[in-house]
Amino acid sequence: MIFGGRRYRFKRFYDTFINGTYAYPFLQQLSALDNLEREGTALQADIARKIIAWLHANGILPAMVAGAEYLIVYCLFWWAAFARGYLFEQAVVRDLRWMRNCWVHWNRASSTI
Repeated sequence: MIFGGRRYRFKRFYDTFINGTYAYPFLQQLSALDNLEREGTALQADIARKIIAWLHANGILPAMVAGAEYLIVYCLFWWAAFARGYLFEQAVVRDLRWMRNCWVHWNRASSTI
């Protein structure tokens, strides 16, 4: 794929323009969510729409670039994998913190008996 006068393989393009732009803000917003299942999925979808808009705004359209549909699918697939992975990780971390807090409270209560 030629973009901005440079040749990119799909992975490098994704790492540079998609992951490099959207990953950190996603992680920041994700950590601030109350309901990961509902809000996290909505956040993932919102950023996927922004990715499509960015690709289109930069001329990456099937009608203009041969094979653009493959790049678009590639970017959306890897975005979904990234976002779902971190949604799962955040859910596990939150569950572990909750269980730790329960254990601490239970341990305090049982030690006073």
